[in-house]
Amino acid sequence: MFRLSWDRRDSDHSIGFAAEFMDAAGRHSIVARTDLSKLAEIPTRELKQQLTARLDEFETVVLGFIKNQLIPRLP
Repeated sequence: MFRLSWDRRDSDHSIGFAAEFMDAAGRHSIVARTDLSKLAEIPTRELKQQLTARLDEFETVVLGFIKNQLIPRLP
């Protein structure tokens, strides 16, 4: 099972996106996580650039996982 979610489980420390994977044996792993909770501290003029950079990095990791780990497993 692959899950991509808005992650607020630990909202005192992190709010952002999480990508998780659980294999057939029930082993759980976090593929990627991005913390957006500190964006409020960034000056407005830099916010778009910082948000885009964090989401781009998250996307790169998730797509790499899908390409290298999930697609080869498909029948």
